[in-house]
Amino acid sequence: MLLLVELRCLVMRPSLDAENPRRVLDAYAAFIASRFPGTPSAPLYERMRAGKLDEQGFVGILQGFHDGMLGTILEENPFEHSELALRFSFAKGQPPAMTACTAYYESFRRAVRSLSAPPDKAGRKPSKPIENATDFTLEDARVRAANGSPATVLFRLAAPGGQVDYDANEHVRHGLGHVATIAEWADTTDGMDGLALDDMEVRTHAALQTLRLLPSRGIASVEVGGLAMGRAKPVTLRPTQERRMMSVVAERADEEPFEHRDEIRAIDLDRGFIKLGHKPSVVCYASPELLEDVQRVGVVARVVGKRLSPRLGKAPFVVASSIEHDEPLDDA
Repeated sequence: MLLLVELRCLVMRPSLDAENPRRVLDAYAAFIASRFPGTPSAPLYERMRAGKLDEQGFVGILQGFHDGMLGTILEENPFEHSELALRFSFAKGQPPAMTACTAYYESFRRAVRSLSAPPDKAGRKPSKPIENATDFTLEDARVRAANGSPATVLFRLAAPGGQVDYDANEHVRHGLGHVATIAEWADTTDGMDGLALDDMEVRTHAALQTLRLLPSRGIASVEVGGLAMGRAKPVTLRPTQERRMMSVVAERADEEPFEHRDEIRAIDLDRGFIKLGHKPSVVCYASPELLEDVQRVGVVARVVGKRLSPRLGKAPFVVASSIEHDEPLDDA
């Protein structure tokens, strides 16, 4: 076990290992001394053989040492060696809520799935390979409580298990790249010509999906990066980017206020919208918080927001600011 930890140190933090080649052994000796104070130094297996330690205790001590070393092994920048990493920074004075982070991650997966559809299947529900390729596994979660500075929660995610589908993985990287492109542009004052997505329909879809990722629930910002995004430096998503992202959505579209009461005909959580009414239905994009309250189809809702009518003949759609359940429609 010590050899494996040493090898991991060499790979992850070669500079620290070069400064002190004995640091793993020294840390282990100090850890054992702290667990057995006032007793002569002895290998764990001897303590086990002498009956002073059972198998469960033996494994528990090794696990405790491994967990303690993990914090010193990992780079200060987790985005350099994680397949994907999300770091949540909470508003000052706000305690770190794990439920807010897990809810955000679920919305993140859905938005990335929507952005990862191949060009010939854009606008359709994600395929099974895309769903599998976005099913990242939680490798590590770290919480830093507020202590004079904002609390943070770090999710380090590993690649999905099972058989690798290289085509699906490439589409997912493409979708993550769209998130990064929109987020980086939203942090600048560049015009539309500075947005590195040439196709207007593609960048509208990318902006709509990235809007879903603007943090809420007490989260002030979210940093996203990792090997799957092809970058060690993360991009940051903040609520203040909403105006810039909406300018992409509204580009070359006529905008007007929208308020309509009708029956919800469909719910698409992956693409983040409901369909209101029929013949024709109106597609209403909404934030994850608004969609949480939409439990089923067939109910009546009042939707308020902005109606955007693209000038190139595409169907109008709505960006909702509120969705309220209403009384059933009158029979007529």
